[in-house]
Amino acid sequence: MTDFTQRINKLFRSNNLLSQSIRGGSVLAVGSAIENLLRLIRNIILVRLLAPDTFGLMATVIASVSVIDALTQVGLRQSTIQNKSGRDYGFLNSVWWISSVRGLLLYILAFFASHYISAYFGKPNLDYILRVGFLVILLNGLISPRVHILEKELRFKQWVIVMQGAGVAGVTVAIISAFFLRNVWALLLGYIAEALLRVIMSFVLCPFKPNIRFDKKYSIEIMKFSQKLFGLPILMMLYAQTDIFVIGKVLSIQTLGFYVLVRSLTEMPNDFFSKIVLPIILPVFSSIQDDRDKLRNSFFSATQIIGILIIPFMAFTVLFSESILKIVYGEEYSRLAVPFCILIVTTIILMFSSIFVSMYFSIGLPNIHRTASIIRTIVFLILIYPATKIFGLNGAAFTALISILFLIFIQIICAHRVINFSIYDYLNNYIRGIKVSLFIIFPGIFLNIFVQYRGFGFMLIGIILCLIAWGYGILKMFLFDHDPVIQES
Repeated sequence: MTDFTQRINKLFRSNNLLSQSIRGGSVLAVGSAIENLLRLIRNIILVRLLAPDTFGLMATVIASVSVIDALTQVGLRQSTIQNKSGRDYGFLNSVWWISSVRGLLLYILAFFASHYISAYFGKPNLDYILRVGFLVILLNGLISPRVHILEKELRFKQWVIVMQGAGVAGVTVAIISAFFLRNVWALLLGYIAEALLRVIMSFVLCPFKPNIRFDKKYSIEIMKFSQKLFGLPILMMLYAQTDIFVIGKVLSIQTLGFYVLVRSLTEMPNDFFSKIVLPIILPVFSSIQDDRDKLRNSFFSATQIIGILIIPFMAFTVLFSESILKIVYGEEYSRLAVPFCILIVTTIILMFSSIFVSMYFSIGLPNIHRTASIIRTIVFLILIYPATKIFGLNGAAFTALISILFLIFIQIICAHRVINFSIYDYLNNYIRGIKVSLFIIFPGIFLNIFVQYRGFGFMLIGIILCLIAWGYGILKMFLFDHDPVIQES
């Protein structure tokens, strides 16, 4: 155990890249855990205060914001992190002006599009709600570009305060407002408050004073990077939000409300992942982008470590799905266990796919991910309407799973060429995560067969099994193995 303690101390105290990443990840973990816990508590409270169609209406607002925002998404954050001149004032000034002008123009477009969106859903009063919700687009465009430098330099304390602190504030506003308003405006106020506070805090903690000088050199570099990214945000939006528009139209806004609550629960691990792991992986991969052997080894190490954490979690959520939904949302939501299980598997695969995305962005080749996303989106768009029409929410969830499998398959094939990628070696990184998941799988199957009770006690058993699996996997990795992921970088 002394050796184990020494290894942990070495990881946290060293100044190498891995140690900086782990320290940054620890900060992100705490901040994201607090934010996600509060979001879960918010949903638990609000589902008992607001009708399901309220969540359906809010889902249409968020989906519409995503659609409008994706139309001209140019990857300013990724460009700042990836570009070696990203710290220069001229570069940041160009980023801010592109971002702010884009936000203003998009809000004007969205304002006039609100009427047609509300007509699509058959909700005449929805256009007023949409026009308020679309303010988020304008606010997001005004954020200080120095926030992206925090990610680039792995300085995540301020980043957590800006991003996740604003999220916590938005959750708080939504909960308080719900006790008084009891309608969609409570959710909308929380949504706007989060975006507004994010802008304010970004300039307080990451001061930046833009000027009217527009650096042509940096602007050209940004647009060149954006050309490789072009179309990718739209493809991601179509995949992420089309089911909202289809379910809201084909089924009902109330059914959509049930669906988005279940989907939001399955997306929490990916949200946690995107706020903790991805902000670390992208700058780490970017810093070694010229050494493909080191990049490949780091990619494998990241996949292996993440697999130890999220594969057991997937086993837990699938085998104990009914209890999770019953405890979190209530008895009527437990009947949605099948789409819940399908969506959680989809989320886990998406998390592994995100490691590929970070790798491709780090070497300046987002167009490879764009190609894979095109295939995924085409498959999704072909299947989503008939699958939802025939099989309901199960069909919608299964469509997402099929399309994400296409995505990661193409990413794997392309990586073989880009970083001399061995498919066998890549798949071997999943073995340890699968092995530790057996602590959950065998007891979970036994309990589902022979135990009828699906209450809190049943879920608690699953949580204990998951913690045992995690503990064994982490201890084995750090205490018994001499794995390259814990050596000096």
